[in-house]
Amino acid sequence: MTIGRMLATVLAASISLGFVSSAAAREAENCANPESGLTGTLTAWAGERAKAVTAHNAGDVNRTVIAVGKRTSLTMVARGGMQFIMPPEQKDMPAQYVYSAMASFKVPKAGIYSVVLSEGMWIDIVQNGALAKSTTFGRGPACTTIGKKVEFPLPAGDAVLQLFGAPYATVDVLIVKAN
Repeated sequence: MTIGRMLATVLAASISLGFVSSAAAREAENCANPESGLTGTLTAWAGERAKAVTAHNAGDVNRTVIAVGKRTSLTMVARGGMQFIMPPEQKDMPAQYVYSAMASFKVPKAGIYSVVLSEGMWIDIVQNGALAKSTTFGRGPACTTIGKKVEFPLPAGDAVLQLFGAPYATVDVLIVKAN
């Protein structure tokens, strides 16, 4: 196998696993307008960004709030500085994926919600003392800067977003009712 073919195989595997940054995916798709693929509730991704710094433990999780429907640039922390409410389901991550984050949000009405991120990483939602089960996951739509999209059926009420295994110290997050 040639080096070029090996690199193509690694890149394809990385994209399918969600570990390639949305910037790299956008370059690969060579879109004239990077947000032209946004539709429905995902159009909020193109809106103004709020800023937040991750909570570090259960005691301060309510101080980091993400508004549903508002894109938020979330500053993360290296793995050792995080005490998750519930341990992430994913345990094994490549060594360079060291950043984590945790924030609270309010589910306004029961339904299926999309969590979209600018980068691929593990996403958990904790609600009512349990991890919510995702129904769909993958990359964001073509011609967008969305790197990962996961959908969760959620009841109305308080919830906590846990992010694990990020390659960068900042990630953009949007939580919206699924289209």
